[in-house]
Amino acid sequence: MALVQAGSPTEQNYFEVLNSHSLVPAGDAYILGPTGKTFTLAAAGKMLYDKAVVPQKKLREPTLAIYRIGTDGADISKLGNSVLNMTKGEITAEVSAFHSIFVIAGSTEPAPPTPLLPDVSAR
Repeated sequence: MALVQAGSPTEQNYFEVLNSHSLVPAGDAYILGPTGKTFTLAAAGKMLYDKAVVPQKKLREPTLAIYRIGTDGADISKLGNSVLNMTKGEITAEVSAFHSIFVIAGSTEPAPPTPLLPDVSAR
């Protein structure tokens, strides 16, 4: 397992992929290996996230999941049979192969609506 280095082209690549799907990372990303390793039966993978990051990034915690992103950024998929434990700050999901970047990500809270006109009803 290798941590994706901050500021690296790989980090920029997966940020762009997540952003294009309206997702925000909830922590570090990892490249799991050995590259090309596949499993006859899916293995369980568990990742932890820092619960303090959820409000900081305005993430909606129930939307968090583990995503697999191709190292070339060409594809993204949410891992199947995911179990989110919000009490422990962990997600367990099925992993069928090691050849990608793995990251916990989720959706942000919607921005509050901006009124089109000033409220004059109180006048």
